[in-house]
Amino acid sequence: MAVPVLHPAFILRGQERFIGVLERDLRRAARLAVSGWRREDRVWCCWDSDPVKCQAICNYAIQVLRYWRSTATAIGVDTETTGPRPTHCRLKTISVSPQGSREAIAVPVLPGVLDPVTREALVYELRALLGDEQITKIIHNLTFDVTVLERHGLPVRGPVIDTLVLAHIVDPSVPHDLQATASTYTDTEAWKVDFGSKEDDQTATLEDLLYYNGRDAIGCQQLAAPLFEIVQDYNLRTVAYKQTQYCELARRMETTGIYLDKAELDRKGRELFDRLNRLIHELRTELDWPDMDLGKPDHRAHFLYERLRLPVRSWTAVKHEPSTSYKSALDHLENPLVKKFVEIAELRHALSNFIGLPEGSLMGKDKEWRPRGYRKLLDPDSRLRVSWNPCGTVGPRWASSPNVQNVPAELRSIFGVPPGRVLVGADEEQLEYRISACFAGCVALLRAFAEGRDAHNLTAEAVFGDLFRNATPEQRKMLRYICKRVIYGLNYGAGSKKVTQVIREDKRTPISARALLTVERVAFIIAGIFRTYYEIPLWRTKTLDFANAHGYVEIPPFGRKCIFPAVPVEPTKAFNWPVQWTAGEIVADALLTIADRIPSSAFLVLNGHDAGWVECDEADGPTVAKIMEEAMEFRLEGPAGPVRLFAKAKIGHNGAEV
Repeated sequence: MAVPVLHPAFILRGQERFIGVLERDLRRAARLAVSGWRREDRVWCCWDSDPVKCQAICNYAIQVLRYWRSTATAIGVDTETTGPRPTHCRLKTISVSPQGSREAIAVPVLPGVLDPVTREALVYELRALLGDEQITKIIHNLTFDVTVLERHGLPVRGPVIDTLVLAHIVDPSVPHDLQATASTYTDTEAWKVDFGSKEDDQTATLEDLLYYNGRDAIGCQQLAAPLFEIVQDYNLRTVAYKQTQYCELARRMETTGIYLDKAELDRKGRELFDRLNRLIHELRTELDWPDMDLGKPDHRAHFLYERLRLPVRSWTAVKHEPSTSYKSALDHLENPLVKKFVEIAELRHALSNFIGLPEGSLMGKDKEWRPRGYRKLLDPDSRLRVSWNPCGTVGPRWASSPNVQNVPAELRSIFGVPPGRVLVGADEEQLEYRISACFAGCVALLRAFAEGRDAHNLTAEAVFGDLFRNATPEQRKMLRYICKRVIYGLNYGAGSKKVTQVIREDKRTPISARALLTVERVAFIIAGIFRTYYEIPLWRTKTLDFANAHGYVEIPPFGRKCIFPAVPVEPTKAFNWPVQWTAGEIVADALLTIADRIPSSAFLVLNGHDAGWVECDEADGPTVAKIMEEAMEFRLEGPAGPVRLFAKAKIGHNGAEV
């Protein structure tokens, strides 16, 4: 019996009604029941333990590669490497497969596998094929593969179709690994031994590795046609073009890297480590508990629920015990001892994931010092090669590994520049707030933005009234900040409880401010915002109704569709995705313009969601600043008129100054 392999989210998505997708899937199942899975794939593996046979296969492969190049047929390309970082891994094998065929050639390129003369002959033909500007290359994740190939002397030239990009814009909510995507959109049998296991477990031998590499190339080129057909049907060609450009820009940014100031990294590491130890000592003293270790679950449970006698508000999923996690503690930030517990947890997170421990220091179960965070990834030239992934979220916002987009403000000074260089940073002003006001047609906010007034002050005054007007400057600053956090939290949550959770989990917000934001206070602020800007809740209702009726929401400026996997649509996604996606699209497109206009000695080093950083020569700083401000200027149209989106550029020598 043939079993449909369409991903459930694909079947339920709102672009096509259930009956249409079900009918197509059943036809596919009937076709497969008669003809069976396509098993005629042939992978020519250029290796054999018999030297004579190996040479014969390689000679045949050389002739076939020459023939494929002469036909100028589009080819699928795939690589296998020694690791997940394209700027550091070694290329193990490469495979190519002409579009429309069921065969591939897989070549081992690590030195010592093939005879040097034979290897060089194969690599020469691969280099000619990949470098031919008349031949379209079909790659699943060009950001990775093209970087790896170019590092190994195999530059990719000519048009490139990224099937990961196509899958991402067609349905961003489902898995995008090559096999899952191929199984969804083509009549292709799963070719991995175990879909959920690690590939290394399936490729213990070189023959297996070459075979899977070849099947990947076949699956990749088979994907292009059905995905591109859907892209055309839904008028997403411009989005596909832009998304491919984002991937190429991300690849260049990854190759360049971002400069880290080692001295500042050491200074911040010592500062945070000393603060961590001081807080642990203070907490142990206050509790009269000398051997307290909050890294141990039983100690955390005793601290939260026996010493402090806090009410249990969350439970573990498996054992259904009172949760002792960091997130569960955030529910009790009003308690001063819990504040210290949370600060300790966040300092440990910063030391483990960003700064790293000062050399010689130990933390937790460490028995000897080891580099952590950015320290373990830093290259000898003091640059951090960040893996940028424009397809790493459900929309056009980029993801980064390691995470350099959500670094707390107090730590940004670690991002520096070499001597004679500067950073130029431009941050969009109130980007998501302006987009929300524009979409909702909020007249009062649009007028405030147009007149250059402080919209957050306006909101705080409307919500708190005389309390805000009669407050001291410091109190007004805090009330304004609280309103600002709630406004941005509203983009992520449908109600006061969810908004409170989002804000309390945001490590960029000071703990003192997070502690002030209880569910009741957030509910009061939301009620004030909705009362003052009544257009916002009306827009939310209208957006949710449209999403439930059509299964998607279209966003400017290029017509990208926020496709929802199932109906009814989750309200938080219906409110958040259109605003966040529009912001991400506008910023990413502005960065493309900046990359094209800045001097050749300058380069982009950061996409910070609503900001960008450029490293350039000191003399070019003012020119680059002007280019960035011009590129990040955008007029967004809405039902009550347009809103101006803009950024102000700053020049400095580290991330804290820009």
